[in-house]
Amino acid sequence: MREKLDRERQKLILRATWEARFQDHLGRVRCPTLLLPSESSDPLLEERMARKRAAVEEAVSRLPDCTVRWVPDSVHDVQLHRPEVVAEALRGFFGEKSTKNDC
Repeated sequence: MREKLDRERQKLILRATWEARFQDHLGRVRCPTLLLPSESSDPLLEERMARKRAAVEEAVSRLPDCTVRWVPDSVHDVQLHRPEVVAEALRGFFGEKSTKNDC
């Protein structure tokens, strides 16, 4: 077994992802949107959580119809760490939005 992407291409993709300003494009989203940011109560991550909260607030201010559901005691891969919270959030989001035909 081997990787499809060599290490250098993986680095290029990672760099482009970090440098991208997705926030600049959020105003173009017209569909209802669900954000599931991870949340940690670890005191060592206080500064990172403050930056994340600010980024989420900015996203919410730019998205016309946005729901935020923080996923507690989790890190980046919320679907792996807290699948029950993600499933509940998705059920609630799609249940509420199923009557809308915006997208």
